[in-house]
Amino acid sequence: MVTPVALELHVSPSSANADGNGSVNRPFRTLTKARDACRRRKLQQGCIIWLHEGIYRLHSSFVLGREDGGRPHARIEYRSVAGAHVVISGGVALGQPNRAEVTGETQLWEWSVETELSNVDCRQRRRGHGLWTPPPPPELLLGEEPQRLSTYPKEGKLGIQQAERGGDDSWHLQLDPKEAALCRHLSGEPDMWATGVFGQDWQWASYSACVLNGMGSAMHVALSEVSVDKVLNRPTNRFMLENVRSELKLPGEYFLDAKQRCLLLVRPAEEPAPADAQLSVLSDALVNIEGAAHVSFVGVTFELGRGYGVRCVGSEGVRFEGCEFRHLGLGALSLDGVDLCVHACHVHRVGSTAIVLKGGDPEKLTPAHNQLIDCHIHHWGHWGQVYCPAVRIEGVGQSVIGCHFHHFPHMAVEIRGNNHLIEACDFNDGPLNFADMGAIYANLGKKPQERGTEIRRCVFRRVGRKQPKTTAIYPDNGTMGLTIRECLFMECGDDKFGAIFCNGTSHTHVLDCAFFDCPHALVQSYFLATWNKGCQSVYQEKWRDAAQKYAGSNTPHARQYPMLCSLLEEDRVVPSTCTFQRNTLLGWVGTAVLERPPQEVPKVWEYGTRRMTIDELLRCGELALEAQQGRSGLALLPEMETLLRSPAMLILSGGSDFTSRFLGRYCLSALTINDQLTWVNERDSSERDNSLCLAFDGGIWRVVRKADIGKGWGILQLHDSCRPDRSNRVWRAWNGSDKRLEEQPGLKCELAE
Repeated sequence: MVTPVALELHVSPSSANADGNGSVNRPFRTLTKARDACRRRKLQQGCIIWLHEGIYRLHSSFVLGREDGGRPHARIEYRSVAGAHVVISGGVALGQPNRAEVTGETQLWEWSVETELSNVDCRQRRRGHGLWTPPPPPELLLGEEPQRLSTYPKEGKLGIQQAERGGDDSWHLQLDPKEAALCRHLSGEPDMWATGVFGQDWQWASYSACVLNGMGSAMHVALSEVSVDKVLNRPTNRFMLENVRSELKLPGEYFLDAKQRCLLLVRPAEEPAPADAQLSVLSDALVNIEGAAHVSFVGVTFELGRGYGVRCVGSEGVRFEGCEFRHLGLGALSLDGVDLCVHACHVHRVGSTAIVLKGGDPEKLTPAHNQLIDCHIHHWGHWGQVYCPAVRIEGVGQSVIGCHFHHFPHMAVEIRGNNHLIEACDFNDGPLNFADMGAIYANLGKKPQERGTEIRRCVFRRVGRKQPKTTAIYPDNGTMGLTIRECLFMECGDDKFGAIFCNGTSHTHVLDCAFFDCPHALVQSYFLATWNKGCQSVYQEKWRDAAQKYAGSNTPHARQYPMLCSLLEEDRVVPSTCTFQRNTLLGWVGTAVLERPPQEVPKVWEYGTRRMTIDELLRCGELALEAQQGRSGLALLPEMETLLRSPAMLILSGGSDFTSRFLGRYCLSALTINDQLTWVNERDSSERDNSLCLAFDGGIWRVVRKADIGKGWGILQLHDSCRPDRSNRVWRAWNGSDKRLEEQPGLKCELAE
């Protein structure tokens, strides 16, 4: 609905009128002129600033201060004209290249960017977990296609054989001899940096680098401005070199020469010179909202900034509706205020944390009521890959509702603070690049007053399957007070972490959830009783400080969280206050697993599970679909639709004597083979690789061990493509004694009653 207004202004970047008056026939040329005109009017009924087709290029941030805001029923709206593609850009158009050189199947284009980069620091500086991250180097865009910096090696990464400190903030890394022999040509390369893991496996960083010749066959990579205390020599510590001039070989690769202020790009030889090359330049946020209230942006694309798309501080009632955020260096939105809302927006190709949602009073527990609703967020974190989520929620009372997250390197949502809600969201395909992480992650054990978040009616599909020790939900390092309710987990986690991994968690409750083909529904670990015993005193000091400040009977925290009053009385090393109840399991799912410390301890989880009945399966599907109704940012899950159309259980019966051990009840699984669902024998559903499956394998239905799927044989076979309970064809069975298939006219596949 468009706000009733007293004033409408028009802006067009292609306006021929430098002195336009904001009318539809004489629009302003810049956003700044429209903002200033709106500011002068002192409007009582709000204003719509209509943005016409085109790219609004910014040389500095577009700033909205307190004097540029509206009121609850008199908003200031920056709205795209219907059908117009409106882009607010921090990039510059490069025009035709200054030089082109064809070599074989490729050509090299060169641009002089002295003017464009006159105020840009192109040097790469350190970034890593817990550090301030500077804006990344400029990103090159060719039409809609992002180009990539030249790298070495082209595939894989370099290993560290030995590391030696070279100074206060520098290290010399000796390479593996085989790798060293291949990279001697990199010696003396300018403007190069090393990117990868140099410390712990979560310490992703990037540092200025140069390659040095060592004694004999040795080669060293020298790093400067290093942030980690120790560079560890272990297999997970590997890195690549970026912005390498001599490796500028493949189409789509570019090199940025900071000293000469020129840019080189490789493209196919037959391709004409581009007229649409753009380079991100602006390092500050494209839009800075500093206290302006009740402002909206509707249908606008924000792109090609080296910093954030929008930074909002101390504001109220700011909204983003149907916007797109892409090709932004540090992130899409950094929002701090109250009653802020991001609705139906598309966020992708951002370099670091996509969205920060912050606000509320953590001392009084006053909620901010900020919302992220129906957004589609994917392919973020190509610049800062670790601890850079799609959404970081901080403060008190943020809501993330109906959003779809996929293709992410590390975490998707990071929880900090109190009383947040994550509801009806869809997570799939991640974490892709790093271990020891969850799609939803919280590390709040040292801040026991930060609790009260609920995750409900979310769907996790094939999360935690690409990297070891990854999971769907990960309350880490003693995090307290998390509720997980009515969620659906499909093929999530591994044998170590399961679908939910709780590391020393207390007052955490997993209720009314459903787990499909997960190695374990839940794994509980006790880090302070096992591998991290040495940190008990550190945590205990934090708990004492928190109890002294927040556990008094008159504090807001004690009133909301009565269990906080017994913080120092409870066993924090092996906590006993969690529940796992009314959860249902289907297919290959292990029940709750307790990783016990060396000494015998009592069972600390109160848990109850049961295999899913047909009614429960249908209800579970209904919950997943209901949670998504009306969510424009989510498509209905085809897996759930297929599950709902498929019987939860099939029964194989009859046949000859030697087929009897393969008969029985087969439970529906979420595992898909050749676009058909699979059923697993209920007798050995926990024996993952050895389980008997009824699977559509190689164009026919087979009863086969899971580990043997795809090998082209099966104990029982049905040569039909329709579902086995609907087939009229005769089953055949492999007779091991006679080494042949025999027809089994008495063998039947039927629906379970």
